[in-house]
Amino acid sequence: MKIAPFNASEAFIQDFHDSRPGGTSSALGSLRFQYDDHEWSSTYQLLIRSVPEMPWGRVLDLACGDGHLLSMLRQHLPESWGLYGLDFSSGELRRALEVSDNSTHYVQGMAQGLPYADESFDTVLCHMAFMLMENQPEVLKEIARVLKPGGTFSAIVGGAPSATAIQQCFVNCIRELPRNPDYAEVRFSRSNHDPDRLQTLIKAEFNEVSATNLTIPLTLTPEEAWQWFSGMYDLSTRLVEDLNQVRAHFISQLEDKVHNHILTFHFFHAVKNGS
Repeated sequence: MKIAPFNASEAFIQDFHDSRPGGTSSALGSLRFQYDDHEWSSTYQLLIRSVPEMPWGRVLDLACGDGHLLSMLRQHLPESWGLYGLDFSSGELRRALEVSDNSTHYVQGMAQGLPYADESFDTVLCHMAFMLMENQPEVLKEIARVLKPGGTFSAIVGGAPSATAIQQCFVNCIRELPRNPDYAEVRFSRSNHDPDRLQTLIKAEFNEVSATNLTIPLTLTPEEAWQWFSGMYDLSTRLVEDLNQVRAHFISQLEDKVHNHILTFHFFHAVKNGS
């Protein structure tokens, strides 16, 4: 089922994930990194560790995608916890249901109008999606509405692209391709990734807000770099007649060398007013 998105950018994201479910978990599900004197198996694990230690509760994964985080939560939390996932992509939800053990409740919907009663959840999690959502203040109001007093909201947000040689090479390749007229109005606001702006927005609805910057270095061969960048949104907004030709051009620009790249994420954790 198609849910009407807010604008052209959300329509593009919906189409992208309908046709390519599981892309986010495939790219980030095993991305190990060091933080706070600890090695983390992925940014998903950081969200799992943010869930309060309680014998029972209810958690909502907002923009749950293929259910990767919820599958990990089922292994981590007591069986008494209720797990819920919401996404606006029917393709992602189909993938999630294929691997679900039927103890997780999936719903298709929009973050700007959550189909849940007030004070329904003990915690809300969001992995690599909040920065893509339109009307972020309204999304935060909805998250606060469905959280119980004292409930927590945790999110992993993608940071601005790093100015590395690999990044610039990919940007140059993209610029040479004509824009797909179906996605002519697709624009992604850099301000949606700005950690200071996001922290200010979160503080309007929550207290005890913390924000942490995460930097993950990567070392990539040209082929590994292509596999990473070709799965991003940018390439899909362009008209590509011969993908192999684009790939060959990108790889040739990297001159068969190993290159360093840097990924930046922001981790937010907040508590709803009340006790």
